[in-house]
Amino acid sequence: MALGRNVHGNAKNPGGVEMGEKIWGLSKAASNYKPALKPSVRCDGCRYMFPRLPVGTCKLVRGLIKGSYTCDEFLPAGGREG
Repeated sequence: MALGRNVHGNAKNPGGVEMGEKIWGLSKAASNYKPALKPSVRCDGCRYMFPRLPVGTCKLVRGLIKGSYTCDEFLPAGGREG
């Protein structure tokens, strides 16, 4: 599995991050970071964004992250895909 690509939590890995995966291991380009077209997939609703404010950071993608954007790594904070 590619680094940071749509990894979901499970019983052995409840946090949803693949073991050995580097924090901030993806560039914005590699993650397809872009403005969100639907509110349900915004970064400010993603489990990897912190803090969930208009501007924050992400556990997977490097740099400042806009809450109104999204990327291919999006996973809702509640754990269900959107």
